[in-house]
Amino acid sequence: MKNRRFLQILRVIGLIVIVGMIPVVSVAGVEITVYNDSSSLFIVDNTITALAFDDSGYAWIGFNSGFFNTNLVKFAGESSYFLYGDSLNPGLNASWVTSIDFTENFDVWIGTQTQGARRFDRDSTWWEYRPDNSDLADLSVYTVAIGTDDHIWFGFYEAGLSQLTPDSVWSTYQSPSYPMDNSIRDVFVDSDGDIWTAAIGGLYRYDGTAVWTSYVVANSDLPSDTVYSVNQDWSGDYWIGTHNGVCRFDGGSNWTCFTSENSDLAPGPVTSLAIDSNGYVWCGHREIQEERDSVWVSRYDGISWIKINIDNNELVRNISVTCLAADAGGDIWVGTSGEGISQIRMTTPVHDDDHGTLPNDHVLSQNHPNPFNSSTKISYRIPKRSDVTLQVYDILGRKVTTLVNEIQSAGTYSAVWDGLGATGQRVASGIYLYRLSANGFTQTRKMILLK
Repeated sequence: MKNRRFLQILRVIGLIVIVGMIPVVSVAGVEITVYNDSSSLFIVDNTITALAFDDSGYAWIGFNSGFFNTNLVKFAGESSYFLYGDSLNPGLNASWVTSIDFTENFDVWIGTQTQGARRFDRDSTWWEYRPDNSDLADLSVYTVAIGTDDHIWFGFYEAGLSQLTPDSVWSTYQSPSYPMDNSIRDVFVDSDGDIWTAAIGGLYRYDGTAVWTSYVVANSDLPSDTVYSVNQDWSGDYWIGTHNGVCRFDGGSNWTCFTSENSDLAPGPVTSLAIDSNGYVWCGHREIQEERDSVWVSRYDGISWIKINIDNNELVRNISVTCLAADAGGDIWVGTSGEGISQIRMTTPVHDDDHGTLPNDHVLSQNHPNPFNSSTKISYRIPKRSDVTLQVYDILGRKVTTLVNEIQSAGTYSAVWDGLGATGQRVASGIYLYRLSANGFTQTRKMILLK
C-alpha cells in the first residue's frame, strides 16, 4: 500500500521512475515493448483512447480516466512526462479523451466524449469549446483533424461535422442538409485539402467548397457501409478501414479490398490506420468473439500482409486496438482497450525497391514531420568525406530545389526544407521526392506537403 501511494506521488509531480522491468517480447522479425500501469508510471490507465506524436517527437496519450481524473499524458521519454486532468489542470475536465491533433502554431487540439473540445498552447493556457459558449455542434466529439491553413474539423458521435476557421468562423454540416451520415468515426484531410469522413453509414468526401461525394456499398466496392478510419499513403492512394476489412482506393474508380478471407489480413474490423516512415500501411483491429484471446495488428508492405498478435495478458480477454500512431523512427505505437500500449519495432532489415538497398555506411532518414505543413527536417549520414547533394523533386521528376551541394566530412547532418522552390516561391501541396547523392551512393524517399 505504501509503495502504491509512493508511485502515485511520483506520477503527480511529473517524474518517471521505472519500478520493475518493462516487458519486451521478441518474435521473428518483430520486437514488442509493452507499456502498462504495472510497468510504466506514465500509463495511468490501461485503456488508451487516443495517441499522437507531435512535431517534436513527443507522444500525447489520451485515457478514459486515471487517478486524480488524469486523462491526458505528454510522454517525453523515460525520464519525464506531464499529466493533464481535471484535478491537475482546470482547463481539461474529466472526460474520455477521444482524439488529439496539432496545428502549425503548435497548439494541441483535444476531443472529449462528453465535454466538447479543448485547445492547449502546450504551456499553461487552455480554451474550452462547448455548444453553450461557441457554435460547436455537440459535446460528444469523436475526432479532431487539422485541415488546410489550420482549419479545425470536429467529427461527432451523432451530430455530423463542425469546422472552425483561424478567424473564428464556425460551420456545421449535418444530414439531411448535407449528403452524409451524422455518426462520424474519423475525419482525415488529404494532400489536396479535401475532407474525408468515415461514418457508420458510409464514406464521404468534401472538397471544402461545395462538392460532396458519397461512397457506400450500393455505389462502390466498399465491403461495408460501416467505415471507421481513413488515411492516405505516399502514392496518394486512400486506405479505408471498414467493419469487413480494409480497402485501397485511388480516388477515382479503382478499389482493392482486403479481408481475412482473401489475404493474410488479420481478422476483425479495421478501426484504425497508420502509415509508417517506410510508407507501409498498418491496421488496428477490433476484437471478435472467435479471436477473443488475440489482439491483432496488420502491416502491408505493398506486396503482402503480415499479422501480429500483441496480446500481453492471457487473463484479459476481448481486447481491441483503439488507436495507432507512427513515430519518426518508424516504430508503430498501438493503443488498446485494456492492455496499455505496445510499441512495435520491425527488426528484420527493410528492403524497399523504391528506395534501393541501404548500405550499412550511408543513411537517409525519413523526413520529419511527414506529412508536413510549413517545414520538415531531413537527416542523413555519410561514412567519409564526400561531395554531397540533397535535392527535392516533384512527383514528375522535375527538380524543385537544392538543399545541399557541398563537400562534407564523415558524420550526421540535417537539412530543413521550408516548402519553397529554387526561386523562393511556395510550392503546391502534394507528394515530393528528396534524393541524397554522395560518393556514388544515391537514395530517394518520398514526403507529403500539406497546406
